[in-house]
Amino acid sequence: MKLAFIGLCILLCCLIASADYASEDAALRDLYTSTNGGSWTDSTNWLLGDHCSWSGITCDLSSNGNVTEIDLSNDGLSGTLPASVGNFPYLTSLFIRGTLLTGTIPPQIGNLTSLVGLGLDNNQLNGTIPDELGNLSQLQVIDLFANQLTGTIPSSLGNLSQLQVLDLDTNQLAGTIPSQLGNIASLVALDLDTNQLTG
Repeated sequence: MKLAFIGLCILLCCLIASADYASEDAALRDLYTSTNGGSWTDSTNWLLGDHCSWSGITCDLSSNGNVTEIDLSNDGLSGTLPASVGNFPYLTSLFIRGTLLTGTIPPQIGNLTSLVGLGLDNNQLNGTIPDELGNLSQLQVIDLFANQLTGTIPSSLGNLSQLQVLDLDTNQLAGTIPSQLGNIASLVALDLDTNQLTG
């Protein structure tokens, strides 16, 4: 009976790992399509074999091979971020800097509960900063410098107790600076310059 239970647990773990891998693989392919992957500066191995070998992708090979880092900075991406960018439960860093991304930041980014660093600076992103970023309790860095973001700074960012860097410089943000940002004792760098903020 005990051996059967252990066997069932192992089987369930394998099925979960397989489902995570398939979901992450599909999300990466979606990202490639949505950002015109065929025109990237470096798309080495993309869409071929194991996605852990694709340029800009890092996996934790010591466990189940989950995607932990995506860094496609300065790689010529254009187009938009798909909603499936939120389908990486073990992702700790997402850096797509210095490209030609347009459109909005999907609210599904708030599903990246392991995220520590987010860098989408120097793009052409527009729309508002998703309130859902305030759900990411592990976040230490948010860099959205030099985009075309509008609306107000979400007060939910005040929930990020581990945040050290918040750079929203050179956007089109308006309204007042949320008092909740004063709750972030860990914050060492705050840049809100070149916006339309008041108060």
